[in-house]
Amino acid sequence: MLTDRRRALAFLLAGVIALGVCTGASAQALYDRFIQAVTLDKTEDVRAMLARGMDPNTVDPNGDPVLLVAARSGWEKTSAILLSGGAKVDAKNRFGDRPLMVAALNGHLAIVKLLFTRGAELNPPGWTPLIYAATNGHIEVMRYLIEAGADVNAESPNGTTALMMAVRGANADDAGRPRRRRQSSQRKRRDCARMGSARRLRRDRENAPPRRREELAVPREPSGRRPGRSSPRR
Repeated sequence: MLTDRRRALAFLLAGVIALGVCTGASAQALYDRFIQAVTLDKTEDVRAMLARGMDPNTVDPNGDPVLLVAARSGWEKTSAILLSGGAKVDAKNRFGDRPLMVAALNGHLAIVKLLFTRGAELNPPGWTPLIYAATNGHIEVMRYLIEAGADVNAESPNGTTALMMAVRGANADDAGRPRRRRQSSQRKRRDCARMGSARRLRRDRENAPPRRREELAVPREPSGRRPGRSSPRR
């Protein structure tokens, strides 16, 4: 009798363990699908998995909240679905970046507007969305943030301001232009030289005697033999 009970208990424990393994595998698969859906802007899949109970504040394997992932990529609809599902509008990653900051950094004006209307903070301590927008020269985003109340004098932890980042970006563009012009001029000079050589060769060939004309038409090898001719037999 005791042996039967032990067998039944062991069988029950094995079932519980197997059920736990299956449940864990299913949860991992659902997590992977959710992260993929957000990353690839599969809005209907995101909506369906939120309805099944997926946490809208889930973080990806890099530690980025899914709303930040969508905002950084420019997925406006996915961002709206996550916000409607309860995502925290100012959720931060391990570096302190927020959805509004990465949207501003990449110039996604529509998402910047969406996040601001949902209550995203314009002037968080440290790096701000305006400084991020100025870093890449996104003028329309900068204009919107300033009109919305962003502090133009806010400083980052290293003392950087939006104006400093904008000026640095402008100087980088100006520094690159002369080099591009020089490279373009060099290419034009090379092309002109090649065209001039071709014209001179054609003119010389037309004005040369028949024998000389043939020599100009067929290039010679360094040894003086014409290409394709074998060495004379000895």
